[in-house]
Amino acid sequence: MHYIIGTLVYVAATAPAQTSGPRSVTAKPIRSIKSSTPFEFEQPYSLQSVRYNNTESVYEYLFVNENTGEPLGLKFKTSREADLCIANALGQQLPDYDKFYKNSTG
Repeated sequence: MHYIIGTLVYVAATAPAQTSGPRSVTAKPIRSIKSSTPFEFEQPYSLQSVRYNNTESVYEYLFVNENTGEPLGLKFKTSREADLCIANALGQQLPDYDKFYKNSTG
């Protein structure tokens, strides 16, 4: 599990565009984010709880919209799936933990 209780998730409606090559010094390119994230754009969510549901064999993550107080419950098959969902919403990449553990043990 990479993300812990208290993690803040905020999905901006636009993000800086990744460009290559020459461009105007004053240009500030942006790109629209079209993501399959379950989080509403421009709304801050904090991770409130994580629990494993033995009956359904899923991880249940509870986020709360910091502006409205509305809960957002999400279910994932694995904690890795949850981490990938959060990382995608934040525009982050997860570390390669398998590689790290492999290198540290052998």
